[in-house]
Amino acid sequence: FSGDAIAATDGKEGTNIQLQAGYKMGKLMPKIKYSMINKDVGEDGNAFSVGLNYSLAKKTTAYVYYVNHDENVGDRQSAIAGVSHSF
Repeated sequence: FSGDAIAATDGKEGTNIQLQAGYKMGKLMPKIKYSMINKDVGEDGNAFSVGLNYSLAKKTTAYVYYVNHDENVGDRQSAIAGVSHSF
């Protein structure tokens, strides 16, 4: 998972504390992430994500993630899939 600074993306000050873990098993790497967001304007929330990376080649990885956001304005879920290649 990336270390996105979610609390700062809308121009408001705040903190974003993340706990992340992944474990490589051959070509697979399952991952989990928990993020706690606290903005100075009173907007709080957290997010939980589970994902799986699959190594296609030395520099190419396919990935899929499920994310659950719990915020003051309501809950939302996302699914993300893609391929990453390093040059």
